[in-house]
Amino acid sequence: MTKKLAGKVAFVTGASSGIGEATAVALAEEGARVAVLARRSDRLEQLVKRIKDVGGEAVPLVADVTNEAQLRAAIRQAKEALGRIDILVNNAGVMLLGNIEGADTREWRQMLDINVLAIMLTCHEILPIMKAQGGGHIVNISSVAGRQVKAGYSGYNACYSDSHSFLSLPSCFWLLWHSCPGIQYELHPRSRSTQQPTRRPR
Repeated sequence: MTKKLAGKVAFVTGASSGIGEATAVALAEEGARVAVLARRSDRLEQLVKRIKDVGGEAVPLVADVTNEAQLRAAIRQAKEALGRIDILVNNAGVMLLGNIEGADTREWRQMLDINVLAIMLTCHEILPIMKAQGGGHIVNISSVAGRQVKAGYSGYNACYSDSHSFLSLPSCFWLLWHSCPGIQYELHPRSRSTQQPTRRPR
């Protein structure tokens, strides 16, 4: 039986653990070839082996999503190795909690770089590829923190509020539905319960 995603190529960020890892495996099980991106090479190699052991195909991409040069190179590598990119899953994220008073502002910048700007950069680089192909799917994994404010989550709430704002902009939808009519877009807020707070980006 032909699998639902046979012939498709997926690009998954933050793929070395949690939601990203599970998503990469699920996509491979449905027949997609998968480019998996994260900073931790050892975890990526384990994931690639896991996918290949069940008959799938995966390419490991070691890169930091906040580094534009590394991200562009990884996307080029994925395109060269797999021929196309049909599905983008923006999953990389980090949660650094604390009050505004006494906060280390470098952590705010780190969260904005990973949780907001990395999504924008990845869309910026992959949209032209999808447009040239005539279509594609973009899935952005966000957080309910962009809608639900809690004490001690100030920086995290703020960055995901920004993320939701960018991804809901009329200009974003105009681009997707008018300039790139074959591209489908989804935003999926995740609950904190799906992954424990981490001090490290995936």
